[in-house]
Amino acid sequence: MLNHGGGQSWTDWVEVGRARQILDNLSLDGAIEPMVVVMPNGNVGDYPRELLENVVPVTEERYNVSSDPADRALAGLSAGGARTVSVLKAHPGEFAWIGTFAAGFGGTAGVDVEAINAGTELYRLYTGDITDFTYGSVMNSLPVLDQLGIEYEFDGVTVGPHGWDVWQKNLIDFAPRLFQDPNG
Repeated sequence: MLNHGGGQSWTDWVEVGRARQILDNLSLDGAIEPMVVVMPNGNVGDYPRELLENVVPVTEERYNVSSDPADRALAGLSAGGARTVSVLKAHPGEFAWIGTFAAGFGGTAGVDVEAINAGTELYRLYTGDITDFTYGSVMNSLPVLDQLGIEYEFDGVTVGPHGWDVWQKNLIDFAPRLFQDPNG
């Protein structure tokens, strides 16, 4: 699942973000595992419920995809990253591969660290540089995640602001990491 940002729709990833071309090129290069990418509408009141009660079941019904959470990834940019984190916190283990582009972790109340770590193969955070208004939130999340003991990856800042140039680079980096055997 690939989530759009606030005030956007799935078409933004397709038309502006060029997700189709990015993923097609990565596939042609043999850099990613075959996958079905679903871009749901995140403009709903209860996103975790919409995702798990409607989007996931319909996807499993209509496409040849696994129902195993270890074979599911969830990522998003900005508000879509925040929606991704909300699913990680409320339903740890439903998606084993998590990516947030320009979104911090937020509050820690009720977070089940053990369940998150047990059910997550990869939780990777991305941020643009200091010109990205979410930069502070993402950077402030890193020591919080460390304190909580949540396992994550952060490989530094992507040069650029809160925008598509950065998010495209994030997708190019994140997609080849999906569904890889962590033991090599």
